[in-house]
Amino acid sequence: MSVGAICNRQIPISAKTTSVAVAAKLMHVFGAHVLLVTDEKDGRLFAVGVLTEEDIVSGIVASEADPSALTVADIMSADYDTVREGGSVFDTIRLMYEKHLKHVAVLDELGGLVGIVTTDRLFESMAEELIDFSALVLDKRSRQRKHASH
Repeated sequence: MSVGAICNRQIPISAKTTSVAVAAKLMHVFGAHVLLVTDEKDGRLFAVGVLTEEDIVSGIVASEADPSALTVADIMSADYDTVREGGSVFDTIRLMYEKHLKHVAVLDELGGLVGIVTTDRLFESMAEELIDFSALVLDKRSRQRKHASH
């Protein structure tokens, strides 16, 4: 299964010029811990940074700054990890584990933004796969028992 098949495609996004106050409200509405900062080029969105709850706490709350006076660009992280939508879930899990990541942006083959994948979504996906596999095994055992009793 590819990362593109399980990534969240409905995510909060923001321009670099958005105020941190507005970005935080957007994250709250989405129930998201991360917001992708984007630029548009030729009608396509490209991720240029990421804003996390931790960025807001350390950049605004801890320094007692005014979130309405700062833009997302002032406190976002421009250094973030990405994966391609055709990439494997296993490779993504390995990347996230090795780098202690909670999320990565998912890009198409041309670098355009597709969505985001989080550790929570990866665990949900693995659990769904295990449930499906368990049902398959149980069904096979049941058929084998029926066949053996005849």
